Amino acid sequence: MQTEKLLSTLLALREEQTSLPDPHVLAESDEHVRHQYFTLLAMLLLSQSTLGAHQSRLFGLLLKAAGLADMQASILQAALDADEAKMREAIEAIKDEKAGATLLMDALVLARLDAVPSEPQQRAMAELAYQLDLDDATVCSLVDLASTVLGVAQPLLDASTRERLAAFDFETCKHWHTFIFEDLTAEKLLAGMHGGLWKLSQSISVNQGWSMEGCFVVFDAHKGIALKTIAEEGAVSIQNCTWIDPLGVYFSGRLNVEVNHLNAIGERNCTDFAMEIHSSPSAVFNDCRATAKGYRFLCADATNLTLSRCTIHDCGSSSMDARGAALVLNRSTTSITECGFSENKSLCGSDVYFQGENFFKAEKCVFQNARAYGVMEGGGVVRGSSVFCEYMFFASGSLISNSVFDNCSAYGYFESDSIVCIAFEECTAANFWLYNRGDKSINDCWLNGSSTIEYTNDCNAQENITLKK
Repeated sequence: MQTEKLLSTLLALREEQTSLPDPHVLAESDEHVRHQYFTLLAMLLLSQSTLGAHQSRLFGLLLKAAGLADMQASILQAALDADEAKMREAIEAIKDEKAGATLLMDALVLARLDAVPSEPQQRAMAELAYQLDLDDATVCSLVDLASTVLGVAQPLLDASTRERLAAFDFETCKHWHTFIFEDLTAEKLLAGMHGGLWKLSQSISVNQGWSMEGCFVVFDAHKGIALKTIAEEGAVSIQNCTWIDPLGVYFSGRLNVEVNHLNAIGERNCTDFAMEIHSSPSAVFNDCRATAKGYRFLCADATNLTLSRCTIHDCGSSSMDARGAALVLNRSTTSITECGFSENKSLCGSDVYFQGENFFKAEKCVFQNARAYGVMEGGGVVRGSSVFCEYMFFASGSLISNSVFDNCSAYGYFESDSIVCIAFEECTAANFWLYNRGDKSINDCWLNGSSTIEYTNDCNAQENITLKK
């Protein structure tokens, strides 16, 4: 993206007498707050000199995008007349509106549009960031994004930068998204994506494999979009990427899927999945982190799924009307090693929810603080906040070993003389309840913290554990 893109857009908009592509973040705010906001913005720009031609044009377009099209002259005069008390009042109003990052972003773009900001302007913006309680990470992200808008430089999307941008609230600068992000299209996806800031605003469906490396992708949080790959052969490779608000990433067919070092962070209010994988001979996730707050992360159906050193945290919600939040497994062969599940919430099975016949092995994993909010027939609370087995069918050898269960529960077929179940070996637990639907008795062992459950092969019962049928 080049500086000319912004300038050519401004010139085109001048001829068309139109506005910026998107409404300003504060377009729906109280008019008095908007007036204070732009007065303070003008004070920053006028701290050294008058506005340049491009600055004046862009300032006017921002005003129009905020619903203040006819007030440029009065706002500029108010900025010239403002005293310390007026500035303090404006700062407090902007803090109350949580628009501090928005203001600094607008200031950084405007100040650098015609020339490098003067030293007094730089000092003024640094002091303003302090007054608006903006932390260093937010300021660094704003500087990166303003540079991207202006075409000065793209941020170096190394792991630390992606981590920092992942914590940034992009809604604070949504009126700049056209200039920050490249549009993610089917053509660019199939060509192979390497680095850059991308936004998925429209659904995409492709019929062959693709690759993505070192990319930062924002999925439009206001749309029910999907990224579908349906193919009978091929491979998908996702390496060292960050996805914000992923939804509807769907793989179907004989695709091999490999995902390494993906950081997926989302917050939505629905029962959909961030990712679904159907009929894959190999779907491998290594060193990934996922949060799907308010919705669900991964569904694997008829798939050979492997997760290693992954963390799935804070998926689902207490009000989500669905079973399973982190993983939903159906007719799949799944192996998870050294993975952590924590703070996941759903009706039941918030860490792992099983449907149909599965083969499942988990080793050296941690299941912590899962919650179930379902209600059983008759009004009882649903058991199985962490692991919930809907049906009794498991392939021989299914096993959870050397793992930790903390402040959660499991419900399903774990020991039986007549059917194949999931076995437990050498697991430790604290504040853990296990409810067995199998037909074999569970040796009445739960209180003193020193007994061993025979069928679990040295599953260490600690104090405050209840294991019961």
